Amino acid sequence: MYIRNDETPNIVRRIFKEYLEGNGRQSIARRLYNEGVPTPAQIAGKANAGDKWHDSTIRFILTNPHYVGDLVQGRTTTVSVTSKRRKNVPKEEQFIIKNAHEPIISREMFDAVQNQLEQRRKYITAPKLHLFTNILYCADCGTGMWYRSNRRGYICGNYARHGKKACTAHTIKEAFLKETILNDIKSLIHQIDKEQYIKKMERKSKSTKSDSQKKINKINKQMDVLKNRKRKFINLLADGCILQ
Repeated sequence: MYIRNDETPNIVRRIFKEYLEGNGRQSIARRLYNEGVPTPAQIAGKANAGDKWHDSTIRFILTNPHYVGDLVQGRTTTVSVTSKRRKNVPKEEQFIIKNAHEPIISREMFDAVQNQLEQRRKYITAPKLHLFTNILYCADCGTGMWYRSNRRGYICGNYARHGKKACTAHTIKEAFLKETILNDIKSLIHQIDKEQYIKKMERKSKSTKSDSQKKINKINKQMDVLKNRKRKFINLLADGCILQ
């Protein structure tokens, strides 16, 4: 392995440096995207490469031991011989060759970042669900809306993750949504003619009952036919007309 002769090593160094300076993975990804820095997939020339940097991409870079000069093999393995899906292999089962090639990041910086990753992981809180979580979608880009407590409402998830280059910073207040929906419900209630609704339900109930009774009568007739045939067979058997 060797260091590429382009700008990509500096991008890696920048990511490590900004993370140690206190920047979060998502904020680093947002900044790279807004500056138009090509993603690893774009640099690799993948057919489905996107131009957006993601939290997962930053984390993969920050935890990649190749940047510190170590050659690591067997980090992932296939789930089975019939599947292309891969799973992570525990560190103790990986093959690691220390100082196998020229490093991009010093071992001190790499270790410091691993320590920061572990420390920050302990304080990550689970996202809070709100009334309209997974229900609201941005009218401009179609991405799900995210709740922000400081705005007491929802913003475009695309904007929240990637910034103004991805979408606009429009906000919709949760209180406004509640009031609008309650007003709509009240309006629908007033529009319903209760008497007509009750009569409609009664007619539907009678119709269902009538259909059920018809089915019961049909089954009873079939049972009567079978009982009659059974009696005839018993009489024929008693008269010796048929053998058992």
